[in-house]
Amino acid sequence: MTDSSDIRRHNILRILDVLWRSGTYTKHQIAAETGLSQATCNTLLNVLHEQNAVLEKKARQSTVGRSVSEYTFNETYKPFLTVRFDMIRQKIHLQICLCALNGKILSRSGGIYDHLHLETLMDHIQRALDQYAGISMLVIGTPSMVDHGILRFCDIPELENAPLTEAIRSITDIPYIIENDMTYKALGYAGRNREKVTTLAYFPSGVRPAATTIQRGTIISGAHGFAGMIGFLPDTSVFGYESIIQNLVSTIVLLDPDVLVLSGDRIKPADIGTIRSQCSQYIPEAYMPRFEYMEDLDDFYEAGMLEKARHSKGAWNDRN
Repeated sequence: MTDSSDIRRHNILRILDVLWRSGTYTKHQIAAETGLSQATCNTLLNVLHEQNAVLEKKARQSTVGRSVSEYTFNETYKPFLTVRFDMIRQKIHLQICLCALNGKILSRSGGIYDHLHLETLMDHIQRALDQYAGISMLVIGTPSMVDHGILRFCDIPELENAPLTEAIRSITDIPYIIENDMTYKALGYAGRNREKVTTLAYFPSGVRPAATTIQRGTIISGAHGFAGMIGFLPDTSVFGYESIIQNLVSTIVLLDPDVLVLSGDRIKPADIGTIRSQCSQYIPEAYMPRFEYMEDLDDFYEAGMLEKARHSKGAWNDRN
């Protein structure tokens, strides 16, 4: 049974979802947008104002009318740090961002490397923690599985079997989230339409392909977070293009998505029609998903990290 603290947190998030859009809102407007009563909005806005999460200003509705309170989200409240490292065309791209909970990127740093060892990664994180005050959370994306805090099957060889959780705990007690990069991308993409079952399939050069499926806002990760690791499927083809068809047919059979989003430099926009046609030789047309191509999933990556930070368990309560 859901207790009152869960309901309160859920209602706070409904109010914040409105304020995170940008702009200013009155209590009446927030109540209309959220469906909450004005009395509930008043109570929770007072809580958020006391925590400095929202800013309040008085504004007159007309030259003779009385003033009303207008609310905006405070971008300096509980900023969080995102850390991501990707293997792109045999180069390692490291990116660290200081982000506000309304999605604004306050600062961005990083670099491109031939090698990335755990010590180097932790040095970058430590410098960011030293530079920015008030960081509330670390949100880390990795091109690997995360097995009890250890990176497995990582696209970056130097980070294979790296004890990332232990390394983070050794430098900070800030809460953290570590997820596979495709998980964040799927969460970000699913923000468009939570009613759809969506699979993102990524086919880059030089590393294993991967896929993630999200069903009505929930990632299908399996018992060990291994679901979607299509790079481990048997490859009986002679040509790499045929392996893509094998991967996608297996994904469609097992996960039955409404939408299949393809990306990665092994696929070009002109390939989509042919790929769909070849998949339909094995899958009945009635059960074929809609195929989409996206060259770049970076926006969805950042959106998924933001989603995780906003809705992490315990992120919002009366003691914040």
